Amino acid sequence: MSQIFEQITSFNNLWKAGRRAARGKRGRTPTAEWLADLEANTFALSADLAAGRWRPSGYRTFRIAEPKERLICAAPFADRVVHQAVVQVIEPLFEPSFIHDSYACRRGRGTHRALRRVSLWAGTYPWCLKLDVEKYFPSVDHDICLELAARKLHCPPTLEILRRILGTWTTEEAPRRWFPGDDLFSPGLRSRGLPIGNLTSQFLSNVYLDPVDHRVKDGLGIRPYARYCDDLVVLGHSPEELRRVRSEIVRALRRLRLTAHPRKTQIFPTAQGIPWLGFTVYPDQIHLRRENLRRARRRFRRFAGLLQRGEGDPVHIQCSVDAWRAHAQHASSPKLADALTACFP
Repeated sequence: MSQIFEQITSFNNLWKAGRRAARGKRGRTPTAEWLADLEANTFALSADLAAGRWRPSGYRTFRIAEPKERLICAAPFADRVVHQAVVQVIEPLFEPSFIHDSYACRRGRGTHRALRRVSLWAGTYPWCLKLDVEKYFPSVDHDICLELAARKLHCPPTLEILRRILGTWTTEEAPRRWFPGDDLFSPGLRSRGLPIGNLTSQFLSNVYLDPVDHRVKDGLGIRPYARYCDDLVVLGHSPEELRRVRSEIVRALRRLRLTAHPRKTQIFPTAQGIPWLGFTVYPDQIHLRRENLRRARRRFRRFAGLLQRGEGDPVHIQCSVDAWRAHAQHASSPKLADALTACFP
């Protein structure tokens, strides 16, 4: 048995995974039931995984409308324990090969470091290429995803777990596209889609776009390139330079059966501000975007109304306000964030 698989299925790893998966959710019934008999549940899950009996269950799905409409997939708690157990073992194997400027779902990175990095570059480079992948999570091809994972994981049982996790979700939300080598039926025969809400999806989304990162950084030698999930930013000295980079990125995406979003792929002067991750990034400042401020105002008014009527959970509301306030403090106008949340402690 592979050492990687042994680590994933070990009691200690699953115990730790269960505790981590429970963070912030201890008040929910499935989590409380798991923790109430943590040792027995962990032993049983370890045995099922080691024997190859484990099968993921279905998802509870719901849609959110902000910042844009998305379908969220909530896995049962036992499955989330497996997701956590897998990622905490295999992520360290991939982490050293990820580029420095990939910022989503990685320790020591995150939104605010990404913003500061791009703001620093904007003071040197007068032009920006901003590129989004069209319907990224629904478009991820399962076969390609497993092939990329297998380059690092020479462990068939671990790849089988990933295959089963991927196999629980396929979607037609992304438009059908034909790529080089396809016949008429190819798009309909390929299984696609990463469920938004899975820890494994967050991790695999970085694995999937890693070839694009290295094509830009290593193949083209572009230093001012950053990616947050499927949101790519490249800075340069001229529009001509960035058009060449855009063509290379589009080619790299096609090899992954992905396409650039036609409306959200633009080249423009950095002086006009780079709309990225809910902020507008300038060479010397980072501003909250107006639509984010409007959404925040609406949300805080709704919270205030709930509290006045005695209908809201004060703890939950305060946590939400504090989280937004901490997020907004990274902009260059912290007093604006304070003013928006003045009615809360």
